[in-house]
Amino acid sequence: MTVAITKEAEAASVPGYVRNLRRICVATNWSALAQRFRSELAPAEVVIQPSLADLMIQTDCDLYIVDTKVPDMRLWPAPLLSATTANRPWLFLVANAGDLGQLSRFPANCRVFERRAEALDRLFSYLRTRSDPASSKRLAGVDYLSRMRTFLVRFDNSNAYMLPLSDLPQADKSPVTRTRIGRGRHHFTVVQESGNSFEVPWDDVLYHCEPSYPYHKGRSSIEQNQDRARRIGARVRAAREREGLTVSELAMRAGMKRPNVSRLEHGHHEPSLDTLERIAEALDTPVAQLVASK
Repeated sequence: MTVAITKEAEAASVPGYVRNLRRICVATNWSALAQRFRSELAPAEVVIQPSLADLMIQTDCDLYIVDTKVPDMRLWPAPLLSATTANRPWLFLVANAGDLGQLSRFPANCRVFERRAEALDRLFSYLRTRSDPASSKRLAGVDYLSRMRTFLVRFDNSNAYMLPLSDLPQADKSPVTRTRIGRGRHHFTVVQESGNSFEVPWDDVLYHCEPSYPYHKGRSSIEQNQDRARRIGARVRAAREREGLTVSELAMRAGMKRPNVSRLEHGHHEPSLDTLERIAEALDTPVAQLVASK
């Protein structure tokens, strides 16, 4: 029996700002499928592996595709044990409900397609669209969910976002009566009951909803936190070296574990005030000297 993949599942987005697909890794022993992948997805490098075990050693891939009929599918979800591969997009080809049952754990970024020759056109159409950078800027559809006061915005690359009306400063408190995608599909127009009308461009959607977008509203604060963590770490390291201490000796003085001191010095996380006070006391250095902006 062929499983019926719901429209909702097919519309599920693969999170992350779209980039060109440079290297695609596929696990399948279906030779006709392997040949079609190579011909349809050029110029991307397509690596075909006959089993899941062989796929697991391929860590430098922009996208993973798994034919759930590979003979060692029982190994799933072993490939997700790698932090590198777990965070990449995954596509699955399934023929029936039993195939879905084998996927006891789904990657965060995944999508499911039917494993039938006549249904594969949809998969290749999706991949061609996804590898086109312009598709991340073209709107495919906009729906307003009135009870949630939120827009469901879909892009040509299949990414979909929930954009609350409250995030848009142009909006007033009256109900939304109509939305319309503009010419070129790079913005949509919102009309409210009060007569208020405004446009929402594609980059506004990503600014509010896509954390990996270079201009996402939360990125500046994240980068500031990272810069502060690196600055503090460099000052702790410099003070430790002036005192002639090793990382282990500083950790012992501060009552901390050595790996935690090492991570702090490398700027991998911003320390709490309690941690800073312990480090500063161990180095006989004022806390202010470690955290000052200049």
